[in-house]
Amino acid sequence: MKKSFFCLTVLLLSLVICSSCAQKSDKLGTLIWHGDLLSKNIYLTFDDGPSNEATEQVLNILKEHNVKATFFVLGKKAKKYPEIIKKIRAYGHDLGNHTYKHVGGLNVTWEIVAKEINDTDKAIKAACGVSPKFFRPPFGFFNYRYFQIAEKMGYKSVLWTIDAGDWKRLSSGEIESRLAPRVKGGYIILLHDGGPDRESMIEALPVIIEKLKSKGYKFEKLSRL
Repeated sequence: MKKSFFCLTVLLLSLVICSSCAQKSDKLGTLIWHGDLLSKNIYLTFDDGPSNEATEQVLNILKEHNVKATFFVLGKKAKKYPEIIKKIRAYGHDLGNHTYKHVGGLNVTWEIVAKEINDTDKAIKAACGVSPKFFRPPFGFFNYRYFQIAEKMGYKSVLWTIDAGDWKRLSSGEIESRLAPRVKGGYIILLHDGGPDRESMIEALPVIIEKLKSKGYKFEKLSRL
């Protein structure tokens, strides 16, 4: 058991260390971890939405600061809040597929994976008339079934370079300190507009944007990679 866990850990670390902007693997397909590290572009991404309150507030902050982002939405929430999906699209942001029910794990079957991705694609398209181009697996799990099916459907699978940790119920100051001093050009930033208690993230977001802008960084959506 210990040996298996050690081997899995080494494998995941190797994937991280060896990754480039778009890493190609026969089994996983193409995975995007970051953009051009020599550029001043950075990429805000939001997972697990849309939510009736948090997503609306995030959209208002992004609009106020003239910032574009990418929203990896859950199919069940896209179906529940189609008007917010339309608004994300209307405001010029990218939409991504984050599965229907956030079903993660390394042993999810081919059938479940296909249904999770397909049902989400249909929900997003029904809401705004356009299918998403990007896919992110739940929890960032390295389930090759997700990556293979997503690639066959024409998706680009996107992970992240830096995690804000807002899902840990951190304070706004803690979220800010995890990002503002550490983000560099080309980084893809993981945040969440879905899930419980997004108040700290919402409070930290405008501060993070202003601090990164003051360093000369420009916020882009993933379709500008």
